[in-house]
Order: sequence, then structure tokens, then C-alpha cells
Amino acid sequence: MRRPFYLRLLLFLLKWLFVPICLFVAAVVGLYFAVRNNVPDISPLKSFTPLATTRLFDRGGALIAQFQDPRIRLWVTLDKVPKEVIDAVTCAEDPNFFTHGGVDVPAIWEALKIDIQHMAYVRGASTITQQLMKNLFLSREKTLTRKIKEVVLSTNVENLITKREILEQYLNQVEWGENLHGIEAASRYYFGKPVESLRMDQGALLAGMLPNPKYYNPYTNLSKLRVRQRIILGLMWKYHKISKPQYEEAIARPVVLATTKTRPYVASELKERYRTKPVGYRLIIEDTIEDYLGPFRLWQGGLTLHTTLDLDTVKQAERFLGKPERLIRRRFALLRKGGAVVGIATAPTKSSDPKFDVWIKERGIVVEIVTDRIPWDQILVAPRTEAK
Repeated sequence: MRRPFYLRLLLFLLKWLFVPICLFVAAVVGLYFAVRNNVPDISPLKSFTPLATTRLFDRGGALIAQFQDPRIRLWVTLDKVPKEVIDAVTCAEDPNFFTHGGVDVPAIWEALKIDIQHMAYVRGASTITQQLMKNLFLSREKTLTRKIKEVVLSTNVENLITKREILEQYLNQVEWGENLHGIEAASRYYFGKPVESLRMDQGALLAGMLPNPKYYNPYTNLSKLRVRQRIILGLMWKYHKISKPQYEEAIARPVVLATTKTRPYVASELKERYRTKPVGYRLIIEDTIEDYLGPFRLWQGGLTLHTTLDLDTVKQAERFLGKPERLIRRRFALLRKGGAVVGIATAPTKSSDPKFDVWIKERGIVVEIVTDRIPWDQILVAPRTEAK
């Protein structure tokens, strides 16, 4: 008896696709185990202090540099955020936030259905935990390796800190456009009042901005943002966070945005608050140690870093070799005395000050030229601890 066409087609596909599928699955599993033990250290989150400063000291205890994230301006504790605003954010971004373990597989399918139903991007598949890990510890490159790291970190952080701590970090770290980081700064800028005074409809409007704050800026694209606001309020009703009368009242409220007279700062002031890059050895140190530690640990970790560097040697080398204003080729001179790196500078050229050679010989310093990466694992000599 001849088999039906659909059955023959299925057997044909299984025959030719089985091996490739198995190889693909094996490759993904292998990559997962390879990546699992090579992810950034998230332990600073456990003892995180808002506006903590990381300090870098030389071999004699002199302060070389200190780093504090300039973007975080108005940190707010979770108990100051109204429940309706929290519900708006979680319903929009991660409705199962309080029950999943960092990664919500069923929500991926649910997000796809909702986006198709509304024929618009309403909800992404990443959880709030995943978004936080991506923003704090990972690059924005869209690769399978980064996604696996995101999953690993998300499951790890759920065992490190509480759900409320994760949510507080998220609400204070996420960007709301115009160099605004954190819901308190966003509330004061867009509505001219602290977050604890926000109404439900205003919280839904802010939640609607999260996928793309620049595009959904209420001052330039309010009509599109209002569509997302209504969808989010509908999700809050669907998930039984609000009643139908509350939903209808919220969507009927007009949007009243803050003006320059009712908010504490204007866009031009926010742009001025972008921190300018340093020059010279400070630029070298900042740029390369950020690569080594990661942005969060350097700028918000509140670390105390002790090094083999000698501040006077670093400054003298800079005097001979110049102050770089930007790093392009990333060629550096490591100044070694014995086995220790006592200085960092831009790589000397043929046109560099001839007195430089005399200077290093007098001090018994050996110059080692490196490219791309300064070996910070050799230069940091003490355990990284919280700044007191």
C-alpha cells in the first residue's frame, strides 16, 4: 500500500534533516557548557550601593583615579514606586517576572502571539532579568554566544539577589531617553514630579517607552506611544492587575506632559551632563580597565583596586610620550621594573623625546610594547573589595 504524500514528505524531511538538527543541537549544548564558565562576575550586585565609587591606588597607596557612573542621578528604592507603575512595567516587559527563574520559555511563545495579535512589537521575549544582565554586563552584539551568556547570568543572578532587588536595579538602570537613566529621573523629566506621585496611566506611558525610548519619545511621537499605553493597560486588565472601570478611566485620561517650567532640568542640561572622556594616562587606564572588569564593575561596583603601578612613573612617562586624547590603534608601553608593571603610557615612536631612553635607563625600567590589551590581571595585586 502506497503511503500518503504528507507521510512520505515527513519521512523524507526527517531523513535529510535529522543529522543536521542533531548536529546543531549538539553544537548549541557544547557552546552552552563552554560559555557557562566564562561569564562576567556578577557578585558586586550582592553588595551594591547606589552611587558607589571605585578607587584605583598605586603601589604606595596614592590615588590614581576614581570612577563613579555619571548617568545614575536619582536612585529610588522599590518601595517608593507605586504598585500600579510596577505592574505596568512587568505586564509590558515580563508578566511572569515574580515566578520564573530568570528565563521564561513559555513567555517567548506568548510574546509572539501578542505581537501577531496587535500587528506591532508589544512585548519582547527577554525577561526583565535578562535585560538587566545584558545592560550591565554584556555587549549589544547579536550573537548566539552573547545570548547564552545572558541566559547563564540570568539564572545565576536569581540565586544571588532577590526578585525585588533585581526589579529595583532594572527600574534604576534602564534608559528612558535624553540621557535619562532610571524611573525617578524619567518621572521628573516627563511629568515634573517624583515617581511616588505617578498615576497608573502615567506609569503605563513610561512603560510603553522602554523598547525604544528615542522613537517613543512623548514630545515627538505621542500618538504612537499612546497606542502602546493602551495596549499595556489592556494587559494589566488581562492579568487582573486592574478592573475594567480602572482600565477605561486610565485610557480616557489625557496626557499632560511637563514643560520647562514644571520639570527640574531641560534636555540641554542633560546633554551637558554627559561625562567628558579624560586624556592621557587616565584615558588609557579607564578605557582598558573597563574592558577587563566590565562597565558595571568599574563604574558601579564600588571597588577598591590596588595595583603595581607607580603614579610618579606614570606621570613622568606621559611627560615624555605625550597625552593621548583618544585611543585608536591601542598600542601601549608597559614600563616594567623587575617583574612588576610600574607604568603605562602610549607606545613611544621614533619621534618621541630622546630623553625618554635616558630616563628609563637611569631607573632600570624595561619598556614592553603591547597591542589591544593591557594585562590588568598582572597589574591588580589585591583582592577587589567594596569601597567603604
